[in-house]
Amino acid sequence: MANPQHFAILKQGVEAWNLWRQENQDILPDLSEADVSGRDKRAELSGADLRGANLFLAKLRCADLRKALLVGANLVHTDMRGADLSGAILMAANLAAANLSEADLRGAVLLNQPNLREANLDGADLSGAILMAANLTGASLTETNFTAATAGAMIYAGVDLSSAKGLETIQHKGPSAVGIDTIYKSHGKIPAVFLRGCGVPDDMIAYIRSIAGAI
Repeated sequence: MANPQHFAILKQGVEAWNLWRQENQDILPDLSEADVSGRDKRAELSGADLRGANLFLAKLRCADLRKALLVGANLVHTDMRGADLSGAILMAANLAAANLSEADLRGAVLLNQPNLREANLDGADLSGAILMAANLTGASLTETNFTAATAGAMIYAGVDLSSAKGLETIQHKGPSAVGIDTIYKSHGKIPAVFLRGCGVPDDMIAYIRSIAGAI
């Protein structure tokens, strides 16, 4: 459960919260299981314990969430455009339809089937991130940076990977599902080394290449 004092300060508003953080830099806030849904929280939350917190519809645009602990958090429809989530732990987090465009997710840890269905990851930086069993069905991945990310058991369904960056540098820790709808949405413009790492056989990769011009 959240620390009552910490949650009370947060409810006073962003200015009061950020001032308290500035004056108490040695304290890591405990907001676990707190309900901050729908609140405007352009707050400094770096290192905060947000395990199981309800952030549904919360406005976290450009928020400082570095190394935040978001295990099991509800982030459905959360606005995190431009947020700094570098090093954050997002195990089993529900990020369905969340806006993560331009978010800094470098080195973030997304394990235990994080739900990213229909999330907006346009321009997000996932370089060096760990993504295991993440569901990216219908996600927007325009110019999303996957450079040197680690991934396995992923679901790439109904996504356009044609402009995603660094796909050829992903370290695969197991096969992933690449939907035929993804092949078509990407017009076949997916690096062969990425497809091979996902477990797509060479004859299928050759077929994709042969029909790419007709897609």
